[in-house]
Amino acid sequence: MLCVFLACIQCASRIEECGLNEERDTEPETVYDLHPGDICSIAGIGDSHMSGFGMKRNKGLNIDGMVYEDLGASFFCGGDPGVPTVANFLRRFNPGLVGVSRGSSPVYLCENVWCNPGAKEYSPEQNAFNSGFGGSTSAHLGRQLDYLRDTFKHKRKDLMWKRKLIGVYIGETDLFRNCCEAASGKSGSAEFFEASLEKALVRIEGTFPKTLVVLYLLPEMSGLDSYLALYPRCHGKWSIATNMCPCVLLCKEKYLSAWKQFNEAIWRVSDKFQGKGSYFGVTVVPCLWDTVNRGAVRNDRSTFTSKDDCFSMSLEAHRAVATSTWNSLFVSPEKRRRNIDTGGVLYCPTGEDRFSL
Repeated sequence: MLCVFLACIQCASRIEECGLNEERDTEPETVYDLHPGDICSIAGIGDSHMSGFGMKRNKGLNIDGMVYEDLGASFFCGGDPGVPTVANFLRRFNPGLVGVSRGSSPVYLCENVWCNPGAKEYSPEQNAFNSGFGGSTSAHLGRQLDYLRDTFKHKRKDLMWKRKLIGVYIGETDLFRNCCEAASGKSGSAEFFEASLEKALVRIEGTFPKTLVVLYLLPEMSGLDSYLALYPRCHGKWSIATNMCPCVLLCKEKYLSAWKQFNEAIWRVSDKFQGKGSYFGVTVVPCLWDTVNRGAVRNDRSTFTSKDDCFSMSLEAHRAVATSTWNSLFVSPEKRRRNIDTGGVLYCPTGEDRFSL
C-alpha cells in the first residue's frame, strides 16, 4: 500500500484529515502535471457499478418492490455528504468540483422482474455528469457520451476547456450475458468490446479536451456459483444470477477465456493513448482484477456484495474501490495494487504531488 512507504503525516482515515494545499499560481501545462485541485469536473461512464445499483436501499428484487441505484454513494462520481468517493476526495482540494451525482433514484433498466415503470433514463439533477446505468454494455457507450456531451454543452459549456476526470467502468455485462455465444467481432466478443472502447475514447478526446480518463480492469467472477451456494442469504438469488450472469454460471471456461481477453483489450486500448498529446491522457486502475477470488475480499465476500443480488458491489465495496482508486492515482501504473484496499487509509497529496499516468 502506498502509505506504508510514506510518513504517517501523508496518510489519513478520512479525506477531511488531509491538509489543504496552496492554490497553484499557474494552470497545469499538460495532463501529466495534474494535481487533485486542478480537476474542475468529474464524470462517469459505465454500468450499474458506476450508477451505484443495489448497494444499500433495496428491499428485494421482485415485481412489487422498487429497485434503486444510489448515485450519491457511487465510488467514482458520488457526492453525498460524508461518503468516501473519488468525487468527494477531489472536493477536499477543489470544493467547486462540478459533476457529482447525488441521492437515490429508481433504476432506469427495465428487464423481466426488474422493471420500474416510473424510472427515467437520466435525471440531470441527480445524475449530473454520471452517465452510467444498469445493464450497460460497450454497445451503450455512444448513448452515454451523447448525454455527457449535451449536458456539458447545454448546461456547463464553461467547463469544456477546464480539466476533467472521467471514470470508465464497462465490460462486465458484455461478459456476463454474451460470452457463451458471442461470435468474433460481434456484440459480446472481446473484439467488439475493444473496438467500442477505443471508439469511445477517441470520441472523448475529441469532445472533452483537457481530460484524464481512468479505465478499470474487470474482476474475475468465476466463483459466483460457489458463493451463491455458500451464503444462505444468496440461496434464493440463483434465478437473478442466471438471468443477469448466464455466461459465468453456464459457460465458465468460455467466461474465463473472455475475461482475460477483455482485460488485455483494456490495456491495449490504454496503450494507444499514451504520449499522444498534452491535453488528453488515459490510465488503468487494476484494483478489481484480482479481488474477488484471490484478493482481499476472498475471506469475507458477503461484506462486499449487494444483499439484493449477491454479485453487485455493496456500499462497503464502493468505499474500498474509491479508496483504492485514489491511492492508485499517485502510483505509477506498474506498481498499482491488483486487489482492493480494504484498510480505508487514504494518501494525502502534497502540493507537489501529481496524478501518475
